Amino acid sequence: MSLSPHEYIHHILDEIDFILAQISDLNYDSFVKNPALKRAFVQSLEIVGEASKNFLTMLGQCNRISSGVKSPECVIGLFTTILGLITP
Repeated sequence: MSLSPHEYIHHILDEIDFILAQISDLNYDSFVKNPALKRAFVQSLEIVGEASKNFLTMLGQCNRISSGVKSPECVIGLFTTILGLITP
């Protein structure tokens, strides 16, 4: 099942928020000694990577040439989605 660009960006931002919240008062030794936290970080990075890959695939599809004409509206729509999510 393919998600919307909006959903991919939300996945990325949610995982970044999780990682930042977890490391706010964490030192290296505590991290290394906590296997559950290490797994959670790896899973978060995998989610970020997969969502990024899928988002970039969508961006690539926007740049496909159809009937000899590129579709800038598609690219503009994707970037508008990103800006709407990260702008306070």
